[in-house]
Amino acid sequence: SSEGMVIDFGDLKKVLMDRIDRHYDHGLILWEKDPLVEAVKKDKKTKLTIVPFVPTAENLATMWGEQVREGLRRRKIKMVHLKVWETPTSTATYVCS
Repeated sequence: SSEGMVIDFGDLKKVLMDRIDRHYDHGLILWEKDPLVEAVKKDKKTKLTIVPFVPTAENLATMWGEQVREGLRRRKIKMVHLKVWETPTSTATYVCS
């Protein structure tokens, strides 16, 4: 860009906080068919997100990648990929097409 940077990290942070952090940080993500769903729903202290897929790192990378991509697109920023770290040595990457 003419300012000498690829992206304003303030823009990226806003999208990540709005699309990912607010909904999923310090929460539990369960597949809709998980037998624990009903029990966890009763615990009003647990931040629960129910998804229509098994919440593997690969599937979460896809879901979050699409959410972040849309948020960045609205700011006219093109996303290339999003990487989700499952462990210090295991990742799943959503690659934009």
